[in-house]
Amino acid sequence: SGAIVSTGVINTVSQNEFISNKSTNGAAIRVNNNAASISFHSNKFAGNAASGNGGAIYNEKSNSLKFLNDEFLNNTATANGGAIYNAGNLSLIENTIFTSNSASQNGGAIYNKGENLSV
Repeated sequence: SGAIVSTGVINTVSQNEFISNKSTNGAAIRVNNNAASISFHSNKFAGNAASGNGGAIYNEKSNSLKFLNDEFLNNTATANGGAIYNAGNLSLIENTIFTSNSASQNGGAIYNKGENLSV
């Protein structure tokens, strides 16, 4: 597992750096809960690597994820979603920078197979 695996409730993740984490899915953060609503503010995700999906973030089932003023830099996934893999509800991405993220299959920055994505 990555730096954080959420199966419960996290309201806000703010002003953190997630650097060089490694995991199968979601090297920095894996969200695994239908009830989770998480807001990310002013975080840096850099150099995280997933051998599966979601180099930095793997959102399997969240109710709502929001990103504001975050930075995703040089994250990689062997499968899909170099920075973010979304299979849940990714509500909003605003004023967020994606630089040099990559995925071997689809979605160098974002792979979305979930709902309600607003960029």
